[in-house]
Amino acid sequence: MRMTVAALALLSALPACAIAQTSATVSNRGNGNMVLVDQSAANAAAVDMEQIGDGNALALTQSGSSQSARLTIHGSTNDIDLRQYGQGTNSLDLSLTGEGNSHRAEQYADAGGSNAMLLDQSGHGNFSSLNQTAYAGTNDMTLRQYGNDNSAALMQNGDDNRLALTQNGDGNAAALSQTGNGLGLALSQTGGAAITITQTAP
Repeated sequence: MRMTVAALALLSALPACAIAQTSATVSNRGNGNMVLVDQSAANAAAVDMEQIGDGNALALTQSGSSQSARLTIHGSTNDIDLRQYGQGTNSLDLSLTGEGNSHRAEQYADAGGSNAMLLDQSGHGNFSSLNQTAYAGTNDMTLRQYGNDNSAALMQNGDDNRLALTQNGDGNAAALSQTGNGLGLALSQTGGAAITITQTAP
């Protein structure tokens, strides 16, 4: 089943839009926003979403087998909370451009499953905190934040971990943690900098 939500008047009138199904395309232009997508116990659940501006919020939960989510936000106060759990491959691609920001994202893959996460951020408040767990598959995480207050705090647990962080202008910070076998890390910070790295192998 496929659903498209593009009626601005409807989304503005409701405190949240909740969707429970296997495939969702959400287009949300402005004002109050707040979209909640719940895809539980689904196979190959997929979300493709674009939000343009104003209040924002968004919370996405996918649990089942082989989830994917691609989200483009653009602007305003943001805040975003993404969760993917289950078997197979969890794939998350988030592109954000500006203002309040915040993020937080979690991926947990059952035995044999893998996680892939990309967060491409542009400016303003920033922050993040991305977590991945996959004990018999791979964790692949890329975070880019280009300007303003920045921060991060990334965590990977499992075997075959690959993490790439890029933070360019302004506050920066980070604090990266990898636990497991096959640890790989690429890092670049330019502005205020400050970094803590913890890598633990059994």
